[in-house]
Order: sequence, then C-alpha cells, then structure tokens
Amino acid sequence: MQQMEERQQTVYKSGTILKKIHYMGALAMCAALILYMMSNNFIHEYIKKTSGIKGFTETTEARIYIGKENTKRTTPSIKIIIHTYMRSGSSFTAELIAMHPNIFFVFEPFHCLDRIYKDGKVRIPYFPYLNRPARINPENISLVKYDIMNNYLLCEVFNIDLFTLQSPFLHLGNQRTGDYLQCLHESSNTKGVVSCLPIFQNACSRAKGILIKTIRSEMSFYRKMMEKHQSLKIIQLVRDPRATLFSMHKTGAINTDEWNNNLYNVAKIFCSRVLNDLEIARELEALHPERVKVVMYEDIAGDPIKKSFELHKFVGIELLEEEKMKIIKKTSTGEVSCKDNMCTSKANSTLAASAWRNRIPFISVQIIDQACGPLLYDIFGLNFIQSNQKLRSEHFSIRKPGGANFTKKHFIAENMRAKFKETRLI
Repeated sequence: MQQMEERQQTVYKSGTILKKIHYMGALAMCAALILYMMSNNFIHEYIKKTSGIKGFTETTEARIYIGKENTKRTTPSIKIIIHTYMRSGSSFTAELIAMHPNIFFVFEPFHCLDRIYKDGKVRIPYFPYLNRPARINPENISLVKYDIMNNYLLCEVFNIDLFTLQSPFLHLGNQRTGDYLQCLHESSNTKGVVSCLPIFQNACSRAKGILIKTIRSEMSFYRKMMEKHQSLKIIQLVRDPRATLFSMHKTGAINTDEWNNNLYNVAKIFCSRVLNDLEIARELEALHPERVKVVMYEDIAGDPIKKSFELHKFVGIELLEEEKMKIIKKTSTGEVSCKDNMCTSKANSTLAASAWRNRIPFISVQIIDQACGPLLYDIFGLNFIQSNQKLRSEHFSIRKPGGANFTKKHFIAENMRAKFKETRLI
C-alpha cells in the first residue's frame, strides 16, 4: 500500500510540473507578444501610417472600419454560450454543436486574459488594441471580459484585443478559422495581423450561428448580456463533482498538497460556485424563458445522438445526417485519434465519462461526498458512494433512477448553506 501511494505521489508531482510548464509557457507567450508590440510602437500612429487600410477612423471604442463593406456586414442570428467548468466535458459537448457547418466556434475567449490576471494580480498592465493600449486592473477585469464576449457575439473582431485575436486556442474545434490562422502564420508583423482580420471577421459574420465556450466566467456575467442580445441562449454544463475535481487534480489544476490536505475546502468552494450558478441560471430562465438550459455531461456521454438532437433543437439549428455520423464515429467506434487533455474523441463516451471511478482513491470520494453532497447531489440526481467496492463496481449506479432535475425548486436555502459552511471534516 505504501509503495502504491509513493507511486501515486510521483505521478501527481509529474502532473503538477507539466501543468506549471504549460502555464509559464502561455504566460511567456502573452508577455512576449505585448513586449513585441510595444517595441514596434503599436499605438494608433503605427496603424495609421503603416497598415494601408482604407477609411481608417479612430473612435473612443477603438473601432477600425475597412471601407463601406465593413459597416454593412451581418452578425450571426443564433448566439450560444456554453458556460461550464474545467474538466467537465465542455470541449466534447461544444464540438457536438460546433461541428455544424453553419456554426462559428470560439474556444475559451478569456484564456490569455486569465493568464495575465491570476489570483487577483495583474501580471501585464496593458491590453493592446488596434489603436490604443488599455490598462488592466482588478477593478475592470469584468468589463474587459464583457467587451471581448460582446464583440465576438457581434463579430466586431477589430474591437477585440490583439492577445485574444492571436490565441493559440482559435484553431480548436473551429472549421472557419483555417484561412485566418494561415494568414497569421504567414504575416508575423503587426501590419500582417491587421491585414488578416478581415478574413476572420468575414468567417464570423457569414456563419448562421456563433458558439462560445468558456470555463472562465460566472453565471451572473450573462445578466446584462442576455438583455442586450435578445437571441442569446445559455447552456450551463455540469458534471459529477467527483469526476470534475479528480480530473482537475490529474491535470495539475488542483495540486498534490491541496488534494491531500485541503480537498474538503477545495471541493466546498467549487460546489458552492456551481450551486450559485445554478440559482442564477434559474433566475435568468424566469426572466428569459426557453433561453437557458442546464445539462449534465454524463447524460450527453450516455446518449450523444439524443442529447445532440436536444441541444440543436434548443439553439435553433437542425442536426444534420453528416453530424450524426461524426458523432457516432467520435463516441462509439472504439477509435481515438488523439491523447491530449483537449481530445474530444472517445472510444466509448459512456465508459470515458465514468473512467474516474477506477482511479480515484475512495477516501477522496468520501471527502467530496461530504463537501458537495448536501449542496448538489439531490439536484444532480447523484448517489453517495458508501464503500470502495461500490465505487469500483459497474453494477452500482452513482445516478439516482430519476436522474438530474434542474427544474425543481429544491435549491439550498441560505440558512442551510450557512449550516453546511460551518461543517468541517473530522
């Protein structure tokens, strides 16, 4: 047993090291980009003198118009946001919609901002836009996020900061950004980036719908956005917190020390956040009927075709036959063409969704059950796991017969929440 624990510790430490290397690499890329632009005098004088863009106009909102065509462009009539959490099956779920040929997909638009603003600290003080840098501070982070999301929904790509427009995530799941990314690859200077943006904007504006997937926001973020964008629909994706938290640990998002010594509090904070989002989602659904949908990843993985049909119907697009064939190939043929953390191909999606049960320590399950069970299990339709034998057994269902029910008015009352907050693992 001791040797097994030592081997697990070695694996955990390796995962943490790899996560730190990935994090530092992303931060270094963002830092290098801003230093490059500052050294090349990227402020609006440079754009005006060197871009060669016709009809250049500077405004307080940093808009750059390209002739008359740009002012007459259309925006997608279907607007969708998948709001979710790290390691909750969001890449897989998003691709079920993003594979539709008329959908423009944006993967994690706040990724670079998240690297710059971490743990309440701003690592790089300025965000570069096409005609001015914008200062970033803890007080205006939510405004910067709103600006990014709003401009994507409008396909106003010339109003989005240059970090976001050159994110390494732009290629993920998006069938429409190939030409833009190729242009960026061939045009390494600032003028080249500006010249590539019309390609990006046209790809966005010609799509019937735009889909944005993010794990880096709160549900309250969408209150104002749903009022402004009357066609916007929100999908809140949730997953069994035991699976989510364990996957976060395996990929280094929860380090070994936190997992071994502070898991109860980590789990309680995470599940409280999910519960709060669920409560706000219910409020938004009351204000905007048929525009908010909560789904569980396990239900999608259990029947991808059925759930894909439901999701397509909810957002207002048809599930095409070619999509069905792609979904079947990705989820049930036993073929997997990738092995990284972003991989969305599952040899068997049902087995993949429950694979954590064979690896997570039972003591960790007990801790998460105690922290999250009173908050979420009734809503999610989850069973507590009473023994290691039940955890490993494929005959023991961790889902209650009725499954999840996000429509019942059984969210935790404030006094009950306070009671659970005082609970501590002995």
